[in-house]
Amino acid sequence: MAAKLQRMSVLARAFAAPSHAQLAALLDCADEGLALLDSRRRLTYCNHAAARLLGCESGHSAELALARLSPASRGQVLAALAEPGASGWHGLGQLTEGGAVNLSVSAGPGGMRLLRAVAAEPATSAPTTPAWPPLGADATSEVVRWLWDAPQPLLVQDERFIVVAANRACLQVLGLPQAQVLGRDVIDLSPPEDRAAELEQRLVDQSEAKVRAPVGAPPGAPSGATRERRLRDRLGRDRWYRSAPRWITADDGSRLMLSILFDVTAEYERRAQVDRSLHELDHWFDLSPVGMLVYDETGLVLRSNAVFESLVGRTPVMLSEAAPDLRRLLAWDGAALHAELRPDARPLEVRGTAQAPDGRSLHLRARLRAFRSDDGPLRVMAIVEDRSLEDERDLAELEIGALMNTSGVGVATFEANRGWLPSRGSGMPVSPSDGADAAPLNVGLQSVRRDQVVPASLPEFERLQQALQQAERVQVRYEVELPGSGRRWLLTRVEPGELAGGRVTLSVVTLDITEQEALARDRELQAERTRAILDSVLVGIVTVGDGGIEWMNRSARRMFSGELADFVGSPMAVVATDEPDHPLRATHYLEALADGQAETFECRLRARDGRAFWVVGNAVVTGRQAHGSQITFALLDIERRRQAEISIAQAQASLQRIIETAPLAIALFDASSLRVLRLNSMAAQFFGKHAAEMLGRTPDECLAPDEAQALRDDLAQALDGTDVLRREQHRRNLGAGAGPGAVDGLSSAAAERVWDTRIVTIGAAADAQLLLVASDVTEQRVAENERYESAVLQREMLVKEVHHRIKNNLQGVAGLLQQTAVRRPEVAGLINEVVGQVQAIAQVHGLQVGVSGPLRLRPLLEAVTASVQRTFGRPITLELRGAAAHRFALPEAESIPTALTINELLTNAVKHGTPGPVVCMLGCDDELVTIRIHNPGRLAEGFKLQQIAPGVSGLGLVRALLPRRTATLTLEQDGADVCAQVLLRPPGFCVLEPL
Repeated sequence: MAAKLQRMSVLARAFAAPSHAQLAALLDCADEGLALLDSRRRLTYCNHAAARLLGCESGHSAELALARLSPASRGQVLAALAEPGASGWHGLGQLTEGGAVNLSVSAGPGGMRLLRAVAAEPATSAPTTPAWPPLGADATSEVVRWLWDAPQPLLVQDERFIVVAANRACLQVLGLPQAQVLGRDVIDLSPPEDRAAELEQRLVDQSEAKVRAPVGAPPGAPSGATRERRLRDRLGRDRWYRSAPRWITADDGSRLMLSILFDVTAEYERRAQVDRSLHELDHWFDLSPVGMLVYDETGLVLRSNAVFESLVGRTPVMLSEAAPDLRRLLAWDGAALHAELRPDARPLEVRGTAQAPDGRSLHLRARLRAFRSDDGPLRVMAIVEDRSLEDERDLAELEIGALMNTSGVGVATFEANRGWLPSRGSGMPVSPSDGADAAPLNVGLQSVRRDQVVPASLPEFERLQQALQQAERVQVRYEVELPGSGRRWLLTRVEPGELAGGRVTLSVVTLDITEQEALARDRELQAERTRAILDSVLVGIVTVGDGGIEWMNRSARRMFSGELADFVGSPMAVVATDEPDHPLRATHYLEALADGQAETFECRLRARDGRAFWVVGNAVVTGRQAHGSQITFALLDIERRRQAEISIAQAQASLQRIIETAPLAIALFDASSLRVLRLNSMAAQFFGKHAAEMLGRTPDECLAPDEAQALRDDLAQALDGTDVLRREQHRRNLGAGAGPGAVDGLSSAAAERVWDTRIVTIGAAADAQLLLVASDVTEQRVAENERYESAVLQREMLVKEVHHRIKNNLQGVAGLLQQTAVRRPEVAGLINEVVGQVQAIAQVHGLQVGVSGPLRLRPLLEAVTASVQRTFGRPITLELRGAAAHRFALPEAESIPTALTINELLTNAVKHGTPGPVVCMLGCDDELVTIRIHNPGRLAEGFKLQQIAPGVSGLGLVRALLPRRTATLTLEQDGADVCAQVLLRPPGFCVLEPL
């Protein structure tokens, strides 16, 4: 199975058919034989059922695949396969070694044929169906009542095939009320396209029933053969059902036909999916743009597509018959595979030449890989490509590349339908500044990627790309970042042209202009650098010349609420207030100050929007050689600083009022000395001191030693960490007169209070402070504890009630199963086993009524052994060894698996053992719990517990239920007894406190 899945996975990757592995799994699991033949009547695939029945395998011809059929049957199938356009054929064939097989042939696309083969039931002596005597009135009523509540849909029709009764399951699948089903012919519930075939089948059934009906049976009784039909529900959905209708006798003696329907819709959908997947695989193979071929280790060509035949001509049947050049291309050495073609080897690549059907010599490349099919034979898949045009193109590129290497510029060609035609080795001349040893720069445009273009040049590069796509003439400059060369400036010219046949090409020439661009940019950079520095400072800078204001930076423009154009040419006094002696109206700066000397002043200014503000400034005389003297004013807005100081004072006052009135204990400590800088009345209540006693003191000076040490540790931890330190503290609320330092006004009867305390570091590291905030959450914690206790009590009551109801329901299920065992003696043994398991689970839930947590082990064993004794009426002895067994318990998750395991082992001891005592021993210690069951008997020769598959039998159920990590099961022969032993290790059990 694994080999077939591997082979199908390899084919799926080659043909780009991702569902092929799932298709192979579905086909191999089908009960009917399925074989697929191509247009040359060669077997391309067969599943396991077809290989077993017909002895065929992939690659066989149709004659060889049908060798097990008798000559007459083989001739019929071959004729059906050869008939063109056949819609389908079916018939009964004979095997050469004896036996019959049902055969059918259906046509597919591309001349494909699907062969189905199913072994026919062996013929018996007449009559072919056993006699079915009429049922008595009581028996008929009993059968109908028994089937009426069955989960399968049930239909009852009269002699005219009118529905007279339908059970609940039938009405549910149809989605119709009873009134719309009764009184109708069931054929009305079928799709219209199926009704003609249904009527024809009824006539056939009636004619066959007249001949085959036994004596006493009503005429026209169906033969009981299984048939399939479609029914349409209320929503219009079609479902397939399989049934075997039978005539029964009603209580009044009339004839009724009883049909039990089984839903087989999923099987039909799976078959349809398989057929679609087979056709998809064929399409992928035939539509592949490269030549494909599959052959086996004998050289037999199993399959090839039309592209391969167009390359090499007619595909040979055997590779030994192929031309020598084709054998070399397909790695066929004489009469065997190439030595490197192994399933575990990498794909083999072979290049060679072959003669095309039109006489041309083609340069071909084949990639071959070997794999093994599910049934063992080695197969080889080959993919053949025509490399003739690529080889010619590479040769031309080598010639063009040699010319490009001698060019002093980067040259490339772009075709609209093929993209860039790379020119190998094209480059730029060495830049003079790079030195004599520098390598040429490879700056062909086709080698420049978009991520190498400097972001500022991306618009120009996009314009170049647009011109290339639209075949337009363009010249652009852009900057790129080339590996190993740094940033370079390129100039690219694009010249469109037209080749023969109407193809449009573009000649692209790229020049390196880095040096020229660098000189121009250096001049601009020097001028921009000074202005950028001045624009980045927060001080307003204004340059005033003979004709007034010449320039101001960004801070000055923001300060004066205007742009440079609003002030150019105006005197500096335009922003001065009305004071006559305003510093900006002074004219002595040029005479009084030397170059580089500054004069400081403080004054008020008025902006263009009317806002007045204070500034502190400097006046500096700066000279320009050719344009006279300049005065540069540096102004710092101090209005915001003054407003900020006022705002800070107001904010501190507001914060102090908030701290005093807040319902929280707030205290501020100095981080270095831990002295109390500020605290409110609630903080004094928190510490149990007056506020005056706490201010300016450390915790050691105003608190008890243990409280002071705890507070110091918390403050130090909060100072070292980055997160908020949170503590929940229980402090006794000292009342008035309770002792020295008690807070006035507090009740002396107040009990211990719960405070939610948080400490955080604030401020810079040099003058850090610690803020303590505490809130009284005593009432919240009391309410939370009450809610928690109430929820725990309610949960325990619900768990007890759930366990009690589960126990009652399981006992009811056991009772129903026992009643069924009485009515159906033939399955009583199996039902009794299920009853024992259900009762074991019920015992677990019964023991957990009134108990919370782990389930004690001793009562569980006593209950399970008592249940098995009642079921089989055989005494079982329970022995206790080791430590006190009542202290050992099982977790809730392990209780039911353990109970089912003990029940199964005791049931096996009673059912399969010989007469004699059955002993269940429980041994307990702190490290291991042993449960051992002894009973007279013998195990089968060569019995091994590991060979029993989980879930297949009772012991398999035990192996599946027991936890593998904490439990071990052994079953061995101990003299004349069989010993089953279960070992439990922690945490598979726990030891409880004594009761």
